[in-house]
Amino acid sequence: GMDYALDGTRAALHRADIAFCNLENPLTTKGTPIPNKQIWFQGDPTTVQVLQDGRFDVVSLSNNHILDYDSPGLLETFAVLDAAGVPSVGAGRNRAEAELPTFVEVKGRRLAFLAYNQFAEIFWNWTYRRTFAATDTLPGNVPMLKERILPAVASARGQADLVVVYLHWGEEDQPHPLPEQRVLARAIVAAGADLLITSHVHVLQGIEAYRGKPILYSLGNFVFDQRRPRNVESMLAECVYAADGSVRLSIIPALIVEGQPRVATGQEAVRLLQYLASLSRPLGTELTLVGERAELRLAR
Repeated sequence: GMDYALDGTRAALHRADIAFCNLENPLTTKGTPIPNKQIWFQGDPTTVQVLQDGRFDVVSLSNNHILDYDSPGLLETFAVLDAAGVPSVGAGRNRAEAELPTFVEVKGRRLAFLAYNQFAEIFWNWTYRRTFAATDTLPGNVPMLKERILPAVASARGQADLVVVYLHWGEEDQPHPLPEQRVLARAIVAAGADLLITSHVHVLQGIEAYRGKPILYSLGNFVFDQRRPRNVESMLAECVYAADGSVRLSIIPALIVEGQPRVATGQEAVRLLQYLASLSRPLGTELTLVGERAELRLAR
């Protein structure tokens, strides 16, 4: 049933004032697979109910699978999300729309979301050079280019109380971010981002704190069907922003069983949190284990 996917994490998600995730596939029955891509993801439009079940306020469409079924698949995804009342970010019907921030207001504060895809300019077929990058006439993503990201973050900083940036990037199955990733991540924070969330690598990576702002390099998979031990380790991040600008980051460990993430407890929770702490130390971050969570407190 539609409630299966989030049965193990629903309570944690429903505590949030704002919930955000990466939607890794189009929701469509239209389009045809991009030639030669070899791995294509596709979700039936009715599965938008899972996003509604999780009360997700914003979903990123900035990833290397959202255009697996070409323009018709992405365009139907927009229509499905719009009809379900689920705002998206990181893709648009053209370049101008794709670059727009998505704004959400809660408890008197305005949040801006931006999202970028490292793989937006790749194509798989020399006779059909369709990339995932949006153009003036084609729907798609925004490429992850520093010269496009930093001005957009600075602009969003002037329009919102908090700025959240999502990047789809990295090398799959690698537990540590690359040095050049850390350089770009810090530049994005310096430009005005309050929270940087990244994914694509399918495994956990560490957490870095820079200028009092959290950088979450990878929370692992979530609702996903990979089965190798590192691919089923997952985390939910809960960020609480106080009026004085301080941040309390809480990490909730989870394990994925038959595609379903479940909040971990007992020794499994401790093991996962200790592993995340070990990944974070080389990034200069010391997480504090509090029961079955890890916490990090940051001051502006």
